[in-house]
Amino acid sequence: MPATRLRINGFQQPWSRDQVALMSGEVCITAIFLCGFYIDGKSDQEAGEARMEQEPMLGAVPLITYAAILLTRILIYVDLGLHDPSVGGLDFPCIKGRKFEDRYCGQCKKMVPGLDHHCSWLNTCIGSSNYGRFLAVVTLGIIIHLVHLIYGVYMLFVSEEGSWAGWWGCLGLSAIFVPSITTLFCFHVYLLWVGMGTYDWMLTRRAARWDYDKKAKNNKANDMQASSQASSQASSSARKNSTTAVAPAPP
Repeated sequence: MPATRLRINGFQQPWSRDQVALMSGEVCITAIFLCGFYIDGKSDQEAGEARMEQEPMLGAVPLITYAAILLTRILIYVDLGLHDPSVGGLDFPCIKGRKFEDRYCGQCKKMVPGLDHHCSWLNTCIGSSNYGRFLAVVTLGIIIHLVHLIYGVYMLFVSEEGSWAGWWGCLGLSAIFVPSITTLFCFHVYLLWVGMGTYDWMLTRRAARWDYDKKAKNNKANDMQASSQASSQASSSARKNSTTAVAPAPP
């Protein structure tokens, strides 16, 4: 829904439907994962050290590593949400070669330097000053949700201690997040590779589609004209043959 007043950052209300859905999904899957880790990990501790050695994925090292990645992503996400993309910030090094222009965002009602696109999931503009943070959130999101997916599969189908039914929820949500975020990541890696922004890519696609539709329309018109001419020639030839057939023979 387009904003009716100037939007400063992503956390400014009103929040978008996509933004609320994303935050709710992230909180749910993280809570499910941590609860499952605690419940099954606690059962391992009660089973003794021998059991813990057989379940290294429920140890302290994986949990600390996961927590560090998760905390880093949360901090970058909060910084990205509080940042005003129209002012300040450092340009992302990998996009310096691309031709960025200051563009007006109709959603935020402001000019944004190097506007790449307006992200409805973050409810803010992604420009040259916050593109690096956006890409970092996406990259860390892939890692986090791959961990959720791997643990869900492991605890449900491999481990003998994966008795908590909540792992099915973790597996289901991660099966949605992983392909979605990975597709987004690959798309932006492609744009970085070809040196093009999202907005320019959309314009190029739109122009290519317009040219295709125009050519298809012209071809259809030419086909109809050729068919009409062929029909006219056939009718003219038929009338000529008919006139010749009914003409009286000379005495």
